[in-house]
Amino acid sequence: MSIGEKLRELRQKKGLSQEELAKAVQVSQPWISQIERGTKILTVPLAKELAAFFQCSVVELIGEEEG
Repeated sequence: MSIGEKLRELRQKKGLSQEELAKAVQVSQPWISQIERGTKILTVPLAKELAAFFQCSVVELIGEEEG
């Protein structure tokens, strides 16, 4: 599972829109969309912010990409 797929899964499990998640971690909605689609790289500071928001570790958030 890619980082974007994992982020989308976590977001949807919480019942959040991309806009709601973006506001919660203080980035733009297009930024979240681009990360989920794999067209933007997740930065370390944002990975830490997202992990804190979802109450998981950064390792759980980014996991290991297959292939």
